[in-house]
Amino acid sequence: MTKTGSAATIPLHPYLVKELQRAFVERTTTNVFDSLPNRVTVIDDLTAASIPIVDEHGRRAGYHGLRYMFATLLDETGASHGTRRALMRHSTGDMTDGYTVARQSEMYEAVKRLPAPSTDILLHDVKNRSETGSKKVTRGEHRRDLDRL
Repeated sequence: MTKTGSAATIPLHPYLVKELQRAFVERTTTNVFDSLPNRVTVIDDLTAASIPIVDEHGRRAGYHGLRYMFATLLDETGASHGTRRALMRHSTGDMTDGYTVARQSEMYEAVKRLPAPSTDILLHDVKNRSETGSKKVTRGEHRRDLDRL
């Protein structure tokens, strides 16, 4: 059930399915929880588990922290933006973007996967610039620039 009262279905991780099947062998009810947790329940549970509400870096434990981690883990699996949005039950992509963080290591890896610039690409750019009236560069001048790289 969403905040707006709409029914929502998301797939469960196979590990969780297995654990729930094991737990339900002895249960007579089909409800996983007796009630949905609220802010007070979450604080009580964190306290009982000796997990600080706010850590030494100022990060807060709670629903949004869990959602942030969920979005991060989905991102790390390579899930598409649309899949992340659907799994997080967001109505717009802008909401999902708020949970996405670009990490320096990922940006570096993305740049490394780009093809190395080739002479053909660079010469094509020179040709396009000269056709559009930009500063004309002769093939010889451009070749000398490339040799300096």
